[in-house]
Amino acid sequence: HTELTHSRTHRAPTPTPMQRQAVTRALRALQQHQPRCSQQSRRLFSQGRPVRGSSYNNTAPPRPPPTQETPIWFWFASLGAASVAAWLGHTYSVKQAWERAYHKGQESVLEEIQAHKKSEELLVDAPTLAEEKVKMDAPEEETQRADKEEQEASSPSSSSDNASNADEKVSSEGESNENSTHAAGGSHDLSGSVAASDTEDMKLLKAVSVSAPGKVILHGEHAVVHGKTAIAASLNLRTECKLTPTTRECLRLRLKDLGAEFRFPLADLAALRSKSGGEEQSEDRKAQMKQFCAQHQVHNGQTNELLSAQALVAAEAFLHLYSEIVGVENNSACDLDITSTLPIGAGLGSSAAFSVCVAASLLSASGRIAHGTVGSEWPENEVKVINEWAFAAEKVIHGNPSGIDNSISSRGGALSFQKGMTSAIVVPKLNILLVNTTVPRSTRTLVAGVKDRKNAFPKVMNGVLQSMEDISFDAIDVLADLSRAQTQGNMAQRKEIYAKLQTLVDINQGLLNAIGVGHPQLDKVCHIALEHGMHAKLTGAGGGGCAWILIPDSATEENVEAVRKSLAKANFEVYRTSMGGPGVTRDA
Repeated sequence: HTELTHSRTHRAPTPTPMQRQAVTRALRALQQHQPRCSQQSRRLFSQGRPVRGSSYNNTAPPRPPPTQETPIWFWFASLGAASVAAWLGHTYSVKQAWERAYHKGQESVLEEIQAHKKSEELLVDAPTLAEEKVKMDAPEEETQRADKEEQEASSPSSSSDNASNADEKVSSEGESNENSTHAAGGSHDLSGSVAASDTEDMKLLKAVSVSAPGKVILHGEHAVVHGKTAIAASLNLRTECKLTPTTRECLRLRLKDLGAEFRFPLADLAALRSKSGGEEQSEDRKAQMKQFCAQHQVHNGQTNELLSAQALVAAEAFLHLYSEIVGVENNSACDLDITSTLPIGAGLGSSAAFSVCVAASLLSASGRIAHGTVGSEWPENEVKVINEWAFAAEKVIHGNPSGIDNSISSRGGALSFQKGMTSAIVVPKLNILLVNTTVPRSTRTLVAGVKDRKNAFPKVMNGVLQSMEDISFDAIDVLADLSRAQTQGNMAQRKEIYAKLQTLVDINQGLLNAIGVGHPQLDKVCHIALEHGMHAKLTGAGGGGCAWILIPDSATEENVEAVRKSLAKANFEVYRTSMGGPGVTRDA
């Protein structure tokens, strides 16, 4: 001990293990009599440093003796065992995680398939489920007609006579004979019937008849194309589409109100698609399709060039929907007859009603959606599919449509619409006078004109378009107030609310004139309405087309009739109707 602490200024040599043990035994013996010992002394001594003073109270116990050194093989063995255990645990954990993820993902996929089974199947370009039972579902008249035509085809003497007299039957016997005979048009020989071996390879569609309403835009037309909100309601004026399956390898489209008829051989249509590679949006493809439709138009009773052009575009939209929904490769031919109570090209959504009707007919006839119940609308998930296909057809017709026309025609009722989003709104029963100026115009041209004006004066046009959206928002609130007032029977409040609606109508009409979509004939309609205490505005693209006049509750029958007579005297077409009818429905 003396040797270890002999000096304050000199560091003591490091004690050996034997010396440490001896000192430890000595300290333990001394501590039995003087147990107090400072922590500082213990720390200094354990570090091998001299302890201040010679008192036992200030000395620290030595560090404990080192344990026996462990062989190096033991450490390697321990490390190996720990690694193996960790690997096995990790492998088991990963396996369990994968199993849980697999089962969880499988359950979520099954739930999603069950929840959206119908809508998922509708967008798959695969053979339809109805193709297996197509012959059982074919109409009885079509089956009888096919049998008769097969007999005629087997007779060489009768087939030549039928081919030569087919055109005469179509022209002389009218619509009734056109349903029973399929004469050839143009240079293609479509008068003969399909051979029995070819008939077996063809897949007939189901017969169906559907109708869809037109629409009237209350506020927000043109602004909606630029991302603003618009509100629209369906009209009780509808377009009807009758699809009849046929065994002939030819599609027939008849637009009765436009006086146009088209016949498209499936072989020619397949050749056109293979030539263009199926690229629907390419410019070459569009030009080829337009030329194809013009070449296969067998009748054109329209002298108006604009309406004649609309017939060609409608044919293009029909071929686009048929190619994508039914498929040319399925050899499923049909006749499509279109009639409408809507004025054509008047801003009442006639093209959207056409697109919705054609989409619903092809989807239903091919089994892509349920066949539907006669006299009722389709479920919401199937209406959504119809609306998506109708919007695709609207792109063919208009280029860059807003989507509000096909949405309101598909769903009916009333909607507020902003690109990509629609929501139902409360619109009470509103009686209106629908006025057709009979001035044809092109929606595409008018939409492009507003865009050019916006590019030239962005600040001014953005302000005008924003004001149009604010009018839509105010109109939604006012219409909700009117609905509550009608429910409560508060006539005084209803009169005040109608005054607000009429003011919004006047402001919006002025803004539409400011963006360049007005027309003198539309101004004349507004002037006649004001003379009788009513208010009017254009609806749709403008530039002619239609306007609507709000009929307030306080208006008498004599007043309404006086307005109607004044408009008729000015050579306007007038319809008294209401808003908010049902959407696309199956009629037969």
